[in-house]
Amino acid sequence: MPGGEGGGERRMPREILTVSFIGFVVTLGFGVIGPSLPALGIEFGAGTTLMSLAISGFAVARLVTNLGFTVFLGGVRLRTVLWVGLIFQAGCSVVAAAATDYTGFIVFRSLSGAGSAAFTIASSALLLALAPSHARGRAMSVFAGATALGTVSGPAVGGLFAVVDPRLPLLVYGGALAVASLAALVLLRSARHITAARAVVAPESALAGGAAERASAAAGSRLLGALAADRLFVAAVMCQVVGGWVFYGMRTTTVPLQLAGIGYAVGLIGLLLSAGAVAQLIGSGAAGVLSDHSGRVRPLVAALALAAVGLALLGATGDVTVVLVAFVLLGLAGGAVASVGTALLGDSRFGRSGRGVGIFWVASDIAAIFGPLVSGLVAEHAGFGAAYAVAIAIVLFALAVVARARRADGWSRRRGGLEPGAPGRPELG
Repeated sequence: MPGGEGGGERRMPREILTVSFIGFVVTLGFGVIGPSLPALGIEFGAGTTLMSLAISGFAVARLVTNLGFTVFLGGVRLRTVLWVGLIFQAGCSVVAAAATDYTGFIVFRSLSGAGSAAFTIASSALLLALAPSHARGRAMSVFAGATALGTVSGPAVGGLFAVVDPRLPLLVYGGALAVASLAALVLLRSARHITAARAVVAPESALAGGAAERASAAAGSRLLGALAADRLFVAAVMCQVVGGWVFYGMRTTTVPLQLAGIGYAVGLIGLLLSAGAVAQLIGSGAAGVLSDHSGRVRPLVAALALAAVGLALLGATGDVTVVLVAFVLLGLAGGAVASVGTALLGDSRFGRSGRGVGIFWVASDIAAIFGPLVSGLVAEHAGFGAAYAVAIAIVLFALAVVARARRADGWSRRRGGLEPGAPGRPELG
């Protein structure tokens, strides 16, 4: 029975575990290349600013690709997008490793961001399509935990390879991506026909009968209006903004810079980041399971409140014990927001459409690009306390948006976030 609660439906689909394994391999490989960037900068004669393009160029390529997916993903086979994106990224990484000058390295390193975007958006859409509504939070927490574990493990492995040759981590990364692409081809054969849904404007809108998304500008405007009116969807997007701005951007740039400025050793900063990563794993698993039983809003409100407290602590004092508590709070909050926020997207009316998933990830990319930039500018001109105050304001706004979605969250749990007549999960095979 569609979206049913029978015993067979309660088991986690094998494909979700497969996608999570692929996510672990991809993020492990991504973390591997981090330690090699300073050595490559010396080899190419490029300073810190020029080598930072390896990060920002990658992010811009992701953003541009995700913008394209907001229009073209609907109706496309997701497994194809996933494995093609991974093999494209693998090829770019290998070519970047073989580059003889800075320009070649930056061009192909940046282009690999397009493959990263394809993997991210296709894996998210696949998970949302495959996960039973009653276990969507748990499914998202499994994937978030796997990717967090890869992110934590990658730099340690990459440091060992970078000592041998700074180009070796890029080759290892390319190999890991190729393995992940092969895993998608072989282990996801049963999901080969799954596509991202085409966004459909609800019957109460100006499109009679819930007609499929039209190419005209008028229909596009009505669709965007319907997306903006969906409280669950808007709340999920705001979670992504917080994730990109705070948990990805500030936590990996602004916070370490502040701590280094007040005398923290590099090793101690690394230990604090590791403590936060462990807390993120715990937060992701606990919040995902809780959200399947009590709804998505309560865990998200609690997580965003913890994030605001953690940021306030970082802005208030440099005491090492307080800073450790702040990192743990931010880790717990980051894990919860990542897993439950994505589950909330799946509960929303348009969350499993190509347009919906695309916008969801575009929000994260924009926040990840501008978050560190704005925070750095504010910190430079008004101090780190002001930068944290801006971040807290964004977190509290997101908390208000999520809290406003409480009534819609109750509707989504009763209905599993499905439109009338929609299947609980696609048929595989």
